[in-house]
Amino acid sequence: MDRIDIPQGHERSGTAPTEPHTTRRRGSTYILVLSISMIVMVIGLSALTEVRVQRRTTQRTADAAEAALYAQSAIEYGFSELNDKPGTWRSVMASGSVLTNADFGAGTISLTITDPNDGQLDNDLSQSAIFHATGMKGDAVHIICVEFEPVGDGYVITPGSWTRAVN
Repeated sequence: MDRIDIPQGHERSGTAPTEPHTTRRRGSTYILVLSISMIVMVIGLSALTEVRVQRRTTQRTADAAEAALYAQSAIEYGFSELNDKPGTWRSVMASGSVLTNADFGAGTISLTITDPNDGQLDNDLSQSAIFHATGMKGDAVHIICVEFEPVGDGYVITPGSWTRAVN
């Protein structure tokens, strides 16, 4: 057998050849895929958080609108009571509390009546009175106050007396 001379630098060492570039490429690809996955996860979690915040805000806005309607309904209830008891409503409502945390829809309503002149509702039939209505739904609270004056057996709402307070 003839011996073949292998040029210098190309000798075989007896060990399997290694390919350092392939190993480095596999590690880089893994890091790249992992990084992209993390970015996608962060974007997804951010989107979920944003949806939760929007839902909470929408719910609070809806609760506030409903609380305002409940307070308005309490005022209407108060005027209904006045109409049902002409001439006697002052003595019937003398305690001041008409409704206290009464269940109404998905919330509650309260209604009080006061005499802004001397605090005694049943002592002078010619004095004005004020309804204080509160509507509550969830964390939302809406308060409406309206002053009215007696006229004969009826009443007239004092112009400009409607006030609202929102919590």
